[in-house]
Amino acid sequence: MNIRLIKLLTLSSLKSRYRKTFAGIIWVALNPILLFTAQALVFKFVLKVDIENYPLYLLTGLLPWTFISSTLEMTTPQIVMNKDLFKSFKLSPINIILSYIFDNAITFLFTLSLVMIPCFFIYDLNLINILIMLIAFIPLFIGISAIALALSVLNVFFRDIRFLVSFILNLLFYVTPIFYTIDMFPEKYQFLFNLNPFYILISPFRNAIYALDYNLFAISFFKAISLSLILIIFSNLIWKSKKEKVNLYV
Repeated sequence: MNIRLIKLLTLSSLKSRYRKTFAGIIWVALNPILLFTAQALVFKFVLKVDIENYPLYLLTGLLPWTFISSTLEMTTPQIVMNKDLFKSFKLSPINIILSYIFDNAITFLFTLSLVMIPCFFIYDLNLINILIMLIAFIPLFIGISAIALALSVLNVFFRDIRFLVSFILNLLFYVTPIFYTIDMFPEKYQFLFNLNPFYILISPFRNAIYALDYNLFAISFFKAISLSLILIIFSNLIWKSKKEKVNLYV
């Protein structure tokens, strides 16, 4: 992994994405903001979901989910799409994949700053929330990076992976407690949510902002960081077993 190269590739990705656009990164930030506004209105006033400070609850689930879905959909086909770059300059696919993830992380943090500013005044948040929120982003970033690398490598050998990713993400959106709470389900089935890796990675982020409880945050952070380390090991195993064949199949 070449840090300097990843930095250059990230800057290049950012510039190419927003080149010749009037508002640049704001267009990308508008997507989750508009989605959040529409869902907050529908679930709160039409379906009348009874969750205290519901807009904040929805926001703390929807924003990390947007980062997850956009990152995985963006990175999964990148090794195949950049095959000429890999072959011509002998770049490691890891550098390319990480540059796209950093690109998306910068966009996520920019969007987060836009939407959280009014929340600090409306919901009486403070700097502690910001610090813990940034800490909570660490396992989310690591875990999704590991998943993204594994999927992008597997997509070289099984080209249906990129389509399967979109299908699974659409399905998991509804079985991940983003716009509802697990308390709405019978207690005997609630353990199933802990089998959802995205729920585990999102939970610390939500706990850092919505009804901050330090003990609850510590538990959720430990689960998330443990999962992210497991995902790194799993992803590394896939990469080591497939890297010699990538150039042949790409």
